[in-house]
Amino acid sequence: MMRFLVRPHLTTTWIVRAAAVVLLCAIDLGAAAQNLLITDYRVPISTARSLRLNLDYDYKRLGGRGIENRGNLFANYKYFYDSLPFAYNVDLNATANLSETEAFASVLADESARAFVWDDLFVGSELRRQYETTEDGDDRIDAVAVLGVGFGRFINATPLAKAVRMEEWLLESGLLLDDLPAETLIELAQVIQREGEFRDRHGETYRQDWYAAMEVSIRDSGMLIPPKLDAMALLRMDEVLGRERIFDRFFGWELSAGASRQVYRSDAVPKALSGIEVTGRLAKPVGWRTQWNARLTLSSPTDDSFGHAYGVLAQNDLSYEMGDRIDLLLSHVMRADRVADVATGRYDTVATHRLQGSFVFFVENALTFSVNATVIGGGGQSQRALAATFGYRLF
Repeated sequence: MMRFLVRPHLTTTWIVRAAAVVLLCAIDLGAAAQNLLITDYRVPISTARSLRLNLDYDYKRLGGRGIENRGNLFANYKYFYDSLPFAYNVDLNATANLSETEAFASVLADESARAFVWDDLFVGSELRRQYETTEDGDDRIDAVAVLGVGFGRFINATPLAKAVRMEEWLLESGLLLDDLPAETLIELAQVIQREGEFRDRHGETYRQDWYAAMEVSIRDSGMLIPPKLDAMALLRMDEVLGRERIFDRFFGWELSAGASRQVYRSDAVPKALSGIEVTGRLAKPVGWRTQWNARLTLSSPTDDSFGHAYGVLAQNDLSYEMGDRIDLLLSHVMRADRVADVATGRYDTVATHRLQGSFVFFVENALTFSVNATVIGGGGQSQRALAATFGYRLF
């Protein structure tokens, strides 16, 4: 990875406009394909999990002087479970950096649980924890708890996206008379979703029965030309289910409000005020190859500065499958904090923007190679970074 720090030629307005243009240009024009919408997918239990590792080398220069020379290891674990009346979510990010002079590690953990009390109305809790090492050995540990209420829910429709990718290959190979009916695609996706059930029931040889159940769903549609799927079709199914990377497809929205409180801190972490948070989240697939996720959080302390001091965090993420082995990822994060000056008492707002674009190439099975470009603006200067990263998805 190479980074260059420069003076403020990059304004906030420019970054916002660039993010908007890039997001619009990445919209999948082939949104209407198939016989159904991805939002037609409904299951009683919705789950998703993933564990990814990324490794890169970072070389940074300021002017003509090298100021950083280090290796970086990133790990990300996500788990999602939704089944009325409960939902649970885990997001864990770990970073380790090693250079000639120092070693650094950090862990960010976000766990949330929801209990639905009526329809999509829920009460929920969230625990955010942060751990960082420091050069002097005085590690930073911070934990914040949030209790609140909200409305909305999310459904993982990734199995349906996999079913559609299988259907595309069967059509191109001349094994189907026409598109599979909507009910067949949903039934096929539900069989894909039940992989854990087949594994528990049949053990290590579960794939034979799992694939047989998928074949029955396809054959019962009346669209399958041969009496059974051949070896190439089964191999293609295996590639879609286990080797090709399909980014998670979620749809739904959520609006929540809650009270936050710092429940633990180490001596190196300053005391944080309790506050009120309002968060809106949106997950929207655009066609069969594009996923858009958005989040907006407003927060303010509950002391005398309530409504005067506040924080705003806005994030937009978009993934677009350019092919079976090439993906485009775009991300824009804006953070603004309005705080009072200690000396004058006057309130001032500081905003930063982070715009990132990545091309992800799937080399073999779970191994990926990514090229990432990042621009960060705010605080009177800008930072640009170009990175090449190898990644591996364990599951």
